[in-house]
Amino acid sequence: MTGVSVATASAAASGVVQVTGAAVRMLGRNRHRGRGRLPHGVAALLRRPGGAADAEAAEPLRTLRRAAVVAAAAGVAVSLRDSVRWQVDVARRTGVREASPVHHLAGYAVGLGGWAVLHGAGRLSRGLRRRLVARLERSLPIVPPALVASAAALLVIRFYGWMLAGVLARADQNAVIQSFAQLGVGAGPAERVRSGARESYEPFATMGLHGRAFVTGGPRGSRIQEVWGSLSPGARDTAARGRGTTEPIRVFAGRLGHPDPRDAAAAVVAELERTGAFSRSAILVAIGTGSGWVPPWSTSAFEYLHGGDCAVVSAQYSFAGSWLAFLIHRRAAKEVAREVMRAVRRRLRRIPSEQRPRLYAAGESLGAYGGLGAFVSPGTMLRVVDGALWTGAPRSARVLSRILEERRHGSGEVRPVYGTGRHVRFVTRPEDLTEAPPGFTYGRWASPRVVFAQHGSDPVVWWDPSVLLQRPDWLREPRATDVSPGVRWRPFATFWQLTADMPRSVELPGGRGHSYHGETVHYWNAVLGTGLSAEDCDEIARAISIDLAPLTGALPITDTGARMRAGTSTFPSKPHG
Repeated sequence: MTGVSVATASAAASGVVQVTGAAVRMLGRNRHRGRGRLPHGVAALLRRPGGAADAEAAEPLRTLRRAAVVAAAAGVAVSLRDSVRWQVDVARRTGVREASPVHHLAGYAVGLGGWAVLHGAGRLSRGLRRRLVARLERSLPIVPPALVASAAALLVIRFYGWMLAGVLARADQNAVIQSFAQLGVGAGPAERVRSGARESYEPFATMGLHGRAFVTGGPRGSRIQEVWGSLSPGARDTAARGRGTTEPIRVFAGRLGHPDPRDAAAAVVAELERTGAFSRSAILVAIGTGSGWVPPWSTSAFEYLHGGDCAVVSAQYSFAGSWLAFLIHRRAAKEVAREVMRAVRRRLRRIPSEQRPRLYAAGESLGAYGGLGAFVSPGTMLRVVDGALWTGAPRSARVLSRILEERRHGSGEVRPVYGTGRHVRFVTRPEDLTEAPPGFTYGRWASPRVVFAQHGSDPVVWWDPSVLLQRPDWLREPRATDVSPGVRWRPFATFWQLTADMPRSVELPGGRGHSYHGETVHYWNAVLGTGLSAEDCDEIARAISIDLAPLTGALPITDTGARMRAGTSTFPSKPHG
């Protein structure tokens, strides 16, 4: 956990307790006026001192307040000490620089600000409720006080809901504006087999920032030929790949032109027809994140391993960032994935089975949530696709939750074992593809193959509202290698730690946090059954890191950039000779 996250979590939890305490005090005063009053001793503690008669009774309360201040100061000191100690260990495990003392102090400043906001919200709620209760009691004197208090509480909740809806709607509008206000990647693609080209049905200008980056990025046929030529002789002979004569197809349907999921699915199929995608060997349905960002490492790895003889398709369901889209567009993510998958499958069924392209699925973060939402159950997924790679999938995805519930008894949550591992495997690193967790063995890999990649240090994977009050399984098990053993579950605090860590988790080097980079080549190699060696997969990953190094707007931060900030290289240099 970062210093900011520890401080923010502590302050946020404190703020929640403040708001809850305010609600309890208000309830106590209200119940004291009507039936069902609180015990005298509790009511005395909740009541504010109001005169000389209460002076003696108020003295214990003042003592408690002084003790609370001292305890809070001691808690801050202990938390700061633990934050510094944990940050040193986290930096060592994740390959980033240690935070400076200024960073830790800034974290507490942010946390204090969060507490102030929550405390202010509690005071505002208390004030609104008092006024509402007073007005309702004057208007409805015969109504029981408990009913009046409940009505006032509902009105306050409704007021906050209205405010939140307005803020989210405004943020959604700003996301659309920002997506088109940025120049992004410049001119559209020159290749006719890409959406946004002159021959395309999809105008380049309507795709948004990340959609434009997707159709203009990725390897070309000549680049694929060059990289395959640098692999081992055995790899060059594998499945006659490396010809480099085929340009990868990339299809994208923007939300601006296709706000309806069915319309977007129809547009995708029309583009696949136009580009000749149904004559390729494979089609990948890649569901992007909230802003339309499609993971370039995963899609590029898929294209390299197919020698360009494939098509990658994506449809946008939101312009908002993943955090905002998770709140307001989760349903849209599943609907788009479901409609696109359904439309592509419907078209594939018209092709003879011996000539039909294989169908694959992929997604990262909210894209994995939406992509998994296209399937009713794990069994349905295995019947529909020929393989899939899900990276950093949230726990709220229904299919993933079902797999975790049905995992083998005794297997953990970080690396659960589903069945015999014949079709579905969970990995934290490439070696886990063939190495089962201790105490278990895998059966023979069989098609279709599905890989769930999840890092122990990825807060997006482990974030779940249940963590507020319940210790999760992944904190009952031995910690993953990239998780500090000092991480402990605490009510409220752990949830806010995960929440605060999510924005920065994408800045970690590949293989840590929410960064799934070069390892995706190994995962796709296993899913596709390409049969390349680990060294050849590393060589392709090195090529992708070079492809993504320029500031194209396709990534918020590349693996190369993260490694440079940590003072190390992205991949080991290729040996000469």
